[in-house]
Amino acid sequence: MGISGFRILSLLLLLAIVSFAGYQYHYDSKFGNLSLHDKDNLIELYTMLDERVEMVENDIVRINQNLLEVNKYDDFLRPNKELFQDIDQVQDRIEKIEDIRNDLALDFYNKIYLDISAYEHVLAAIGMDYTQIVSYNFASKSNIGGPYIPINTLDKVQLSQDKTIEGRIRYLNELKSIVYYLPLSLPMNNAKVTSKYGPRRDPITGQWAQHNGIDLVNNADPAILSTAPGVVKFAGWKSGYGKVVDIDHGHDVVTRYAHLSKILVGKGQQVDRKDVIGIMGSTGRSTGPHLHYEVRMNNRPINPKKFFKAGKYVFFGS
Repeated sequence: MGISGFRILSLLLLLAIVSFAGYQYHYDSKFGNLSLHDKDNLIELYTMLDERVEMVENDIVRINQNLLEVNKYDDFLRPNKELFQDIDQVQDRIEKIEDIRNDLALDFYNKIYLDISAYEHVLAAIGMDYTQIVSYNFASKSNIGGPYIPINTLDKVQLSQDKTIEGRIRYLNELKSIVYYLPLSLPMNNAKVTSKYGPRRDPITGQWAQHNGIDLVNNADPAILSTAPGVVKFAGWKSGYGKVVDIDHGHDVVTRYAHLSKILVGKGQQVDRKDVIGIMGSTGRSTGPHLHYEVRMNNRPINPKKFFKAGKYVFFGS
């Protein structure tokens, strides 16, 4: 129904009201006209109805405008249904990628913990107090323990905002650096141990004495190898040791190679792991060709066997 139709309806409604309320109006017996009082009431009533009709007409206009907008939206949706389907598919793929990323992050997080544990185990095995060396310390506190249980679930936001993971990576890299410069490999290839570390009968006097290193022999391959990267601290003659090479590996760790027949490096020279630094011999206080090998930490002798054993975790027995 159009706007003009509503106006006609309103007028008919007005006439019906007038006819119904006619008994309230007073007619002049001679002229049959309405009184002034009744005219004022009718004008007021008509004005009120006219305002309401106008309000209804405005509502109809707004409804028509809204319908036009809805029709426009429908017109947009019909040709773009495939686009919305593509958007849904992309969102599904994004969620799958986020799940994969989260799984990888969890694997990485657990690997960091496992690597830290492995390197801490190596350092603890040789008796090094690495907590005093690293600058970013996540080392385990004393008097605690329990089995390692990997993380299976972790909130994505928590993982991405976890600031400690950066610190743990730094800590792990420092542990790796310390272990890299430790003398964990063997000073000779396929050598036989002829005398262990600790108390023994002195080979010359026969009296009990402390042996601060181990003796190794390989007549087929007499090359003496650096057991870790470092700098030659001393290369020359020492009483009792004969021809000696001392190598500083940092963190107050020094290795000593004694009774050499020939020294192949000089003081201050940089050496790498397994570099040939001398030839096995019998100089100094010795009963025959062999290598006397020592490891000192903070100038204290340490059983080299601890380092060889720890080296199996890092170099797989190399």
